[in-house]
Amino acid sequence: MRISKNKTLYSPTDLNNFVSCKYHIKNDLLADDLKLKKKEKSADLKLRIEYGKQHETKYFKLLKNKNSLSITINPHQTPEKRFEETKLALTKGYKLIYKAYLIEKDFRGECDFLLKVKNKSKLGDYSYEVHETKVAKNLKSLHVLQITGYSYLLSKIQGNIPINMHLIDGASKIHSFKVSE
Repeated sequence: MRISKNKTLYSPTDLNNFVSCKYHIKNDLLADDLKLKKKEKSADLKLRIEYGKQHETKYFKLLKNKNSLSITINPHQTPEKRFEETKLALTKGYKLIYKAYLIEKDFRGECDFLLKVKNKSKLGDYSYEVHETKVAKNLKSLHVLQITGYSYLLSKIQGNIPINMHLIDGASKIHSFKVSE
């Protein structure tokens, strides 16, 4: 969750945090008023984050080799600039969009990958589906909730809800889900 110009912005990760523990969001919202300090990340969590980044990078290299027409959205830009670049990449029809940033009002987030598929949309005779890496070998319902959020955000740009969404687990196995389910 981010607070920008007195406006609270939410992401699919915030949705997961709320489902896990409603106090997580409450504490985020009241942190300044109550002078709450964020707990330092444990060594275990830092290690899992690092493994997650390595897994994502490894999968990106694999996808990039299969999809010559690809683009990476620069994560060091403002969210608005990242969103504009993502929309432009979608309209240009890149096969692979890495670190896509999606916005719909106060709901926003960065998904790992968008891959082009042959389903008509407002973009043309193609559309995109969300692919997200998770270092866990046993996926959780929260992971599915997260990619559902990204699929919703994507639908606002391409004009239709993606048919499928995908999670790539720590063993690089792809788990596909119907968005409508």
